[in-house]
Amino acid sequence: MELLSCVSLCLLTFIGKTFGDEIGIKIYCKEDEDVILPCSCEETLTTKRFDWKKDEKDVFLCVNGEVSPSSQDKQFRGRVIHFPHQLNSGNASISIKKAKVSDSGNYTCLCIDSAKSYNIELTVACILKDRTNDPERKYGTCPKPTIKSVEELNNGVKVQCEVHGAFLQPTMELQNSANVTIDAENTKCQNGNYCDIILQAVVTKKDFYHCVVKQEEICHQIYSEKTLVLMPSESMNRNGGEQMGLWKVAFIGVVVGIIVIAVVLFYCLYWRKRNWSGKIDGKTKGQSSAGNQQDAGTGMLS
Repeated sequence: MELLSCVSLCLLTFIGKTFGDEIGIKIYCKEDEDVILPCSCEETLTTKRFDWKKDEKDVFLCVNGEVSPSSQDKQFRGRVIHFPHQLNSGNASISIKKAKVSDSGNYTCLCIDSAKSYNIELTVACILKDRTNDPERKYGTCPKPTIKSVEELNNGVKVQCEVHGAFLQPTMELQNSANVTIDAENTKCQNGNYCDIILQAVVTKKDFYHCVVKQEEICHQIYSEKTLVLMPSESMNRNGGEQMGLWKVAFIGVVVGIIVIAVVLFYCLYWRKRNWSGKIDGKTKGQSSAGNQQDAGTGMLS
């Protein structure tokens, strides 16, 4: 009952299995509410290990039923709990207390001793500005967009911006390093009260580009990371240069290896020849000494 009541605090949209034993889930919840991130390892966890991460941050680590708080990122310290009484049934779910907008992002639950993992996209809706004291306060989300190059064309490169779980509906633009907006096509799809936007544009000049999401009532503007987009010819030259550099390194490595082997063989042959000569000289000296002693003995007898 406790688990069901916590889950009711947020809206869950299951995407389903992607491939193998990797499961993708989308979760939406409101700011300042507790939110559960589900994960089931389908095996007892009292003697096992499971690990939660958000991007590169350590969220929660449990080993043999014992929590390791020292490994937690400070953003989650003291705010994440698990369900110790359900470890026997393989429940690796966690609950984040008083969710913050900064908690939004991609989480991974990894069952270390099995191939199963959960990928969870959490979106935390924030309180709209100027409505903090409103008993019917409204919420919105302000997710960070992403940018990537998707295709090289004859006249340039197709660049794509994406944002998921936006609410209220924002606008999105692609801009260059001078913050000039590039003409683009928007595709919007509704996901309940939330909105996913994909924007595509063809850029024809080498530059640093970024996506910007605009929501006047929430965050005003939020930017993606800046990414350098190379034109096809520059990309080929760059790749060709990298390949040529690798060939040069490989060639130099082979030459150096041959020289080292030749030097080692030379010294081996040299020392072998020297030792062999020494043995022959020793034998010759021994035979000469024996002959002299024999001559001396013969002289004495005569």
